[in-house]
Amino acid sequence: MVSRINTDKELACVSLNYSDVVLLHYDRNPEARQLVPGDCISIKMEQNSKTGQFYPIIWSKKIRVEIKQLFVKFSGTISIRDGNPFGFVGAHGVDVFISPPQVKSLNLEDDDQISGWAIQGINKKKKQASWSALLLDS
Repeated sequence: MVSRINTDKELACVSLNYSDVVLLHYDRNPEARQLVPGDCISIKMEQNSKTGQFYPIIWSKKIRVEIKQLFVKFSGTISIRDGNPFGFVGAHGVDVFISPPQVKSLNLEDDDQISGWAIQGINKKKKQASWSALLLDS
């Protein structure tokens, strides 16, 4: 699942699970320039015998599907507390983080109904799994 695009570093970040990622560098994977967050891709990996690291050797774009424990559809009411620029939506028994740019771009307010796709990652501050909205339905 494409989780981030870094245009400055010219790469797409692909989440394999909530803690492992693969980077598709545009210089080695020019087609990766067409990817956007939320794209599902299939990757064939190869391991470097000297370093033990895995790297992509071939990949292809797939149809977006729900992947339990990594990428799920959600919907609910956003809670934006105390004038914060971000919010949370309670869905699937967990809170889905809605980032400040997402709140701003859709002019979201407390108690608005929203839906979209969330990706699981690591909350570095709490050192535990967390969910973040990757795509919001407009």
